[in-house]
Amino acid sequence: MLNIDSYAYNSKLSNSNPTEKLLFSLSTMFLCIYSNSIYIYIGILLFMSYVAVVKGGVPLSLYLKLLLVPTAFLITGVLTIAINKLDSTTGALLYIEVFNTYIGSTSESLFASLKIFCKSLGAVSCLYFLTVTTPMTNILLALKKLKVPALFIELMSLVYYFIFILLNTSANIIISQNSRLGYLNFKSSIKSITLLCSNLFIKSYKRSFDTFTALEARGYTGYLNVIEEDNFKEFLSIPKILFIESLLIILSILL
Repeated sequence: MLNIDSYAYNSKLSNSNPTEKLLFSLSTMFLCIYSNSIYIYIGILLFMSYVAVVKGGVPLSLYLKLLLVPTAFLITGVLTIAINKLDSTTGALLYIEVFNTYIGSTSESLFASLKIFCKSLGAVSCLYFLTVTTPMTNILLALKKLKVPALFIELMSLVYYFIFILLNTSANIIISQNSRLGYLNFKSSIKSITLLCSNLFIKSYKRSFDTFTALEARGYTGYLNVIEEDNFKEFLSIPKILFIESLLIILSILL
């Protein structure tokens, strides 16, 4: 996550208007979810990947690694759709018999699983585009301009900060364990992981509590006042976003 945050700050699109990127990303994602065309899913996936990698300057290797994370979960999920119980073997592409029950897949189940797989990756690519090209502070600023409730924005910012506390605490514990040969063999690795899990919450909670105490000592009353930038470059104007989304809607109807 630390790498993603640094790449977002160094992206070529980091200074682009975050409100426009947020609207474009979310509208395209919802269109991908509600569309029923596999061509739209693949098109959105390729287009968002192109913008993030080519226009945003995100390394292709990093982007592919990010896509592998949801892909691993999606494969296990779509397998339950592609392979299921069959009423008969008629039209089955492959099947096995288990206790007088046929389990296999048909062309319809394979196509349905493929559509769900592509739809999910298309929707994820929309969020990845926003994540790797827009720093979190700019996303919070865009949400503020869109009149999102202040409580929701504050919770997002605090959770985002505490995630880094959690990651930093776990990294320090792992370094300490490695220096003591805590992962020398399988037995010691299990013991070290157990200690890591048991101590991580306690140490992270203490650090987060100290951080909140420091905020209150500096006059925190439920809202973090930060300097807001307003000199962003244009990414896509609202008319352009509406044109692209309208074009995608027409294509999803025709295809």
